[in-house]
Amino acid sequence: DKEKLYIFDTTMRDGEQSPGASMSVEEKIQISRVFDEMGIDIVEAGFPIASPGDFEAVSEISKIMKNSIPCGLSRALKKDIDACHESLKHAQRFRIHTFISTSPLHMKHKLEMTNEQVLDAIKERLKNTAKITCMGINIGPNKDTPIDNMRDDYIKCYEELSEFADFVTINVSSPNTPELRQLQDQKFITEIVSLLVESRNKSKKNPKIFIKLSPDEKDQTYLDVIRIVNQTHIDGVILTNTSNNLQLKSTLNVSSLEGGLSGKVLRNSSNKILRLVKEKLNEEKIIVAAGGVFDVDSYYEKLDLGADLVQIYTGFVYEGPNLVKKIIKHDKQKLSNS
Repeated sequence: DKEKLYIFDTTMRDGEQSPGASMSVEEKIQISRVFDEMGIDIVEAGFPIASPGDFEAVSEISKIMKNSIPCGLSRALKKDIDACHESLKHAQRFRIHTFISTSPLHMKHKLEMTNEQVLDAIKERLKNTAKITCMGINIGPNKDTPIDNMRDDYIKCYEELSEFADFVTINVSSPNTPELRQLQDQKFITEIVSLLVESRNKSKKNPKIFIKLSPDEKDQTYLDVIRIVNQTHIDGVILTNTSNNLQLKSTLNVSSLEGGLSGKVLRNSSNKILRLVKEKLNEEKIIVAAGGVFDVDSYYEKLDLGADLVQIYTGFVYEGPNLVKKIIKHDKQKLSNS
């Protein structure tokens, strides 16, 4: 549904990692009832393999949810995925949120695995998960991959993992990977899109492919990417990632900090790009908008500017579940008046 905003809440799992914020099974059930009444789409209820208490909480929550979809967290391990599946078996619909550490530091000192071993582990676990849930995979080069070799990381990840995916995001815009944004040029995008579409055409699975762009490029960069998307069978774009604009960082007195800016400060720049892309992008292509969504007005602003889907990140952190409630309430009012 292009007009629906999907909210993924992690309060009952992430929240417990805050000092003094652990919750009993009964407290989690009480919170889940509120989320279910509010209409939050997906609720990550816990980490079932972590403890008997978490397993019980996820299991009990999966029994009572009528509107929301319960979700369990899982490492990329078969025993974790099996525990999630078992704890969620009472739900009409459910999701499993699986992860694996992929930074050089984690792989060397925590997992004690090579790139190839991590990739094999991901594939093995996806075999257990992809059959029972919708799967999206975000691909990009490792932080320590030289820029001349980044192309190989994209191709390797896609060819190894696309058979398990319903959609794949080509991330060429993370501010945390050195030199990555240099790949948003016409030559590289043309090459990588051509290779990935060719690979998709040869396989049995045909996941949708999106390119995720930064908000810090010149207009010509976006026009070049749009032309490539229009001329190929790639499915759409995600607008935008976080900003690494030095002038903006200086204004906020955070120029010395690494990483990208998110939240309200992105609203104008991301909307400007959304407006430009919508005007030039072919109608059948999909636009996913993000950046500066923090209330009902800024959410509908994205849709009015041409977005098919909207993502909320920082706005949800600061405004909390009440933001979702306001958007859903406004949606219902619009539907009843139409």
